Amino acid sequence: MFFTILLGLVACTAPTVDTGTDMAVIDLRATYPPPPEGGVQILTPDMEIAPGEEELRCLYQTWTEPDVGVVSYVPLHPWQYHHHSLLKDIDHLNLDVEDGDFLPCFDSKYGVPGEYQDASGAPMFQAYYLSLPQGDGDWLSLPEGFAFRLAQGTQFSADVHYINTTDKTLLVNDAFNLGLIPAEEVETWLSPIELDSGSIYLPPMAETSVRFSCAMPADVGLLSVNPHMHELGSRYLIELVRTDGSVTELLSLGSWAPEYRNSAPNRAFQPGQVALEAGDSIRTTCTWINPHEHTVEVPEEMCTTSGVVSGLPEPYFCDGYPTQEIF
Repeated sequence: MFFTILLGLVACTAPTVDTGTDMAVIDLRATYPPPPEGGVQILTPDMEIAPGEEELRCLYQTWTEPDVGVVSYVPLHPWQYHHHSLLKDIDHLNLDVEDGDFLPCFDSKYGVPGEYQDASGAPMFQAYYLSLPQGDGDWLSLPEGFAFRLAQGTQFSADVHYINTTDKTLLVNDAFNLGLIPAEEVETWLSPIELDSGSIYLPPMAETSVRFSCAMPADVGLLSVNPHMHELGSRYLIELVRTDGSVTELLSLGSWAPEYRNSAPNRAFQPGQVALEAGDSIRTTCTWINPHEHTVEVPEEMCTTSGVVSGLPEPYFCDGYPTQEIF
């Protein structure tokens, strides 16, 4: 039932792109496999990306069915020219959008034109797996009885990002397959966290490091941490800082590789292995080497630590600004 309702809702908003006989088109659109039995598929409209251009668009929706637990999450997309595909919680943003709108995620109506402002919210389902999925794999590897909550009335966006480095027009579409269980079968609810540095400024021809901390708003169990930078990254460090000042390393990448932009090594923990008390912080240090003659800012580079915790009722987003720069 869920599959029919949700797929019908998004499919009716999808525009038809007529490629005609234009040979200057790379058509990467696909018919994606169905979700697990009892699950849902969220399908974006077709998207056209001009040569040399970048597109970041959000399909806005509301979950109108009863609360359910999400136990599998498989983003589906062409791998060429793709940067990310995420489902994001936008409840707290109070955006002036309607279900089915497929708009630029950084639309000027949400802020000052030309300024970087995230109108797409925090990810609903961050990766939790003990090994990286191969191809179009499941981002979640949850113990039995664990699930992310998809609550009735939740507003969310399907956030898709492509960078066209060719001299042809790209045609793409994305899908998200979710495996669901009834809410009454869930024993432990999980929530994603996204800890972001905020604005960064990387001087030309220099190495720069930025450090920021985000305190946990409640007692939580940490299940995973995932680093995110782009191609200029050099090193990445995630630490647990207790309220007593003690520090524990959670993840250290002493040599960042450009391919980590789309698939960086993460670290997962067994339930109960890492417990944080309210006020304990997750501290992130990012280091870049900027070889360009211009200052690099967001979104050309980023510093974002994401992860999964138990013990929070909803996704947690923290902007670590002001950042501490270390030269």
